[in-house]
Amino acid sequence: MKSVLKSSSLSLLVIIMLTISLIIPSFAFDVDEAHGAPSDIAGHWAYSYIVKGINYGFINGYPDGTFIPDRAVSRAEFAKMVNAAFKNNNMSAGSFKDVPYSEWYYNDVRKAVAAAYVAGYDDGTFLPNKSISRQEASVMLARIVPAYNFSANLNAYSDKAQIADWAYGSFAKIAGKGYMGAYDDGKLHPMDSLTRAQTAKIICDILDKEDVVTSVVTIKKEDDLKDKIYTNNVTIAKDLGEDDVSFSNCVFLGTLHVQGGADSSVLLKNVRAAEINVNKADSPVRVVLQGESIVVKTTLAKASILETKSLAGGTFGEGFLSVDVAKSAEATFTGSFPKVNITGTDAKVNLESATVSDLTVGYKNASITSDSKSTIKNAVVNAVSSFSGEGAITKMEVNVTGVTYETKPKSWTLATGVKAPTYVEGQASITFSPVNNKTDVAGNVQPTITFSNAIEQYGGGAITAAYLKDNIDLREGSASGTSVPFTATIDSAKKVITIKPTSTLSSGEKYYLSFDTKVFRVTSTKENITAKSSAFTVIDTTPKVAFSPVNGKINHPVATSLTVTFSDAMLKSDGKALDEAYVIANITVTKEGDSTNYNTAPVIASSKKVITIAPPASGWVDGATYTISLVGSKFKNASGTYAKAASASFTAGTASPVLTMTWGDSSDIGEKTITVNASSTVNGKAYFIATTGSIDLTDLTEVMIKNGKDPDGNTCPKISGDITGTVKSFTLSGLSNGTVYYVYGVVEGNGSYSNKTKSGAITTLLPYAALESLSYDYTGGSSTVSLSASTVTLTSDAGVVNLTAVGKDSATVNFAGIGVTDYGDGTAEFTLSDTTTSVAVTITATLTDHRDKAYTVTFKRNTI
Repeated sequence: MKSVLKSSSLSLLVIIMLTISLIIPSFAFDVDEAHGAPSDIAGHWAYSYIVKGINYGFINGYPDGTFIPDRAVSRAEFAKMVNAAFKNNNMSAGSFKDVPYSEWYYNDVRKAVAAAYVAGYDDGTFLPNKSISRQEASVMLARIVPAYNFSANLNAYSDKAQIADWAYGSFAKIAGKGYMGAYDDGKLHPMDSLTRAQTAKIICDILDKEDVVTSVVTIKKEDDLKDKIYTNNVTIAKDLGEDDVSFSNCVFLGTLHVQGGADSSVLLKNVRAAEINVNKADSPVRVVLQGESIVVKTTLAKASILETKSLAGGTFGEGFLSVDVAKSAEATFTGSFPKVNITGTDAKVNLESATVSDLTVGYKNASITSDSKSTIKNAVVNAVSSFSGEGAITKMEVNVTGVTYETKPKSWTLATGVKAPTYVEGQASITFSPVNNKTDVAGNVQPTITFSNAIEQYGGGAITAAYLKDNIDLREGSASGTSVPFTATIDSAKKVITIKPTSTLSSGEKYYLSFDTKVFRVTSTKENITAKSSAFTVIDTTPKVAFSPVNGKINHPVATSLTVTFSDAMLKSDGKALDEAYVIANITVTKEGDSTNYNTAPVIASSKKVITIAPPASGWVDGATYTISLVGSKFKNASGTYAKAASASFTAGTASPVLTMTWGDSSDIGEKTITVNASSTVNGKAYFIATTGSIDLTDLTEVMIKNGKDPDGNTCPKISGDITGTVKSFTLSGLSNGTVYYVYGVVEGNGSYSNKTKSGAITTLLPYAALESLSYDYTGGSSTVSLSASTVTLTSDAGVVNLTAVGKDSATVNFAGIGVTDYGDGTAEFTLSDTTTSVAVTITATLTDHRDKAYTVTFKRNTI
């Protein structure tokens, strides 16, 4: 919908007021509680969005009571609204030359830069007061909203050619997500200025539809997180240990701190991150970037591994844009990297099948090692450093004397007075077999470590089997996991070490092979061989289990049998043949809410791979949910490997769910929340919405409730979640207080919808009135009372105590208590006598359209 901003003359007073409104802080207020909606939005197409935006707190009206919905939004105003909406708090170190410290938008621009959704112009300006165009806004929004696999076909719009190349992909994504579309004339108007009304709608839609996490998040256990916007810092904690965590289709506006995980643990797929800081203290952690992913800035402070895999390229899949390697850090790179900067002394960079477009060495004693499959396209060397390995260096700019190389750069330029780099014999190259991260390795593998040069003990002397056993690590599960017993030998050429585990390695387990620095050295040059490690995974020979019906199946025929199919012929745990009693005991079929085992007469196929379970004589109960469960470590194949525990659930028949919903208990109603309690006769997913007006159920479809819409297409407060026959609570939030609502619900389960259910009128609670302060004075002095205090002890002789209370928002204050005199103006007094050593005073705050709030404080005289 297009909003036209008509030209009009503004009085000097209004202009001054509008200017002031950009300087003073924005305070969110509930339109229903304050002075009503702005005076100029009645009948405007964006009325509901403006009201919601004001209540959300990211936009507000002007001091003269207007909103001016069709006024253009500046780049700085847009940043302020976004920051307020998403509670984005991180700030960048600097700003732009046209964003002075004294301006109201200084910090908001810094926040936007830190979140990496804005950038300045090539001349170092930000142009904060320039109206933001719709295509500029689409670029910023595409850096905020997870939009993998969303892209509108812009060919359908006649003005698509007006979209700049730099904005086309972003506009397509934001249009694909439904946040920016055509006007009433069917055109996109990409170069039009975004209005205040349009901004309110877009941000409200994003807040309503996206999973926005505004809190600071700490991840301490293995997890797979999807489709989230993290607006502040996220920390993968040390507690994660060697476990894995993955993020898919997520956006990080704050910093992702990686302090835990193993050497293959952090997977970022179709992710955008403003900044990643890798700082795990004890062992390397691997961060893998995949698909449509961008990390604007990465800092590596400890041992770490960065890998890019199957990057999409282009605007949304450029990978790690800029990586800083800090002092004494050791970083390994695999994949493609536009820019790597060495920003501290004694840093080590290892390139394994990696391409670095621009490498800058800024501090001394840097060590850069690259294998034969790696390339550095351009190296700028500003500090003494060494380049070793067989990798190619296309071009080197040398600005300091003392640079060494093993493989000569194809070309270099020397700064005035700088001597050319010199050749040094390289460290022995090392090859592991199985290669790093190889999977499907045989359990009887004997890993090898092959050196390109003959080696000896670091302290001199020949390498013995005992020395290898003491100085090579083979561990199961993680780099610090259980040590695996082995023997080891070295060949006569002193180049190949063979590790022989004393027993077959476990099926499906990952193993880590490593040695430390100062363990081996090259015999001819006496050069230390630095620490190396590799990992591999043994092929999983665990018998596979498949269920029919598959997990989640609906409408399973009530008279149809179940099957459990193994990939191998099965035996009992004692090695004997399967029998009916054993199968009944270890494969159960239970109905939700019923512990009965409906596996009563299983049929074991002659192959010993398939077990068939017939339905009860009366059939599976129509609409009931059943679970097939296989007990782990009870079925094994001929090689002795056990099948793991497994289960699958299905819903029988074609019964539609029936929703039961209750409401109205005072404990279920809050100031801005309503909780309904619901259950369903068929397992499924429940959807609930709330509206401020009563809607006839014939006008409200199941799909509307599911999508959180009313019949007019307006977005409603909503909640959804899994539901079963057990009563579950669902809380609708973001409501207005003191307002009448109606709640509507529906369940989708077993392939159909339930009955639609509607509540009666539910009124949310009014907010409490409150005290701003409470103070007292007496013969022993004066002080302020904490409003959470229940007792105050006064150190004084008997005498009069004077009280003064100030109500918040001009609330009226009343005092009560034995011997308490209320003067009616917020003051009161009472006497602590020799015989009356304590007085309980109740102070009540009263305010129109609020609930009374009572505070009780007992004043005691210290008689010691």
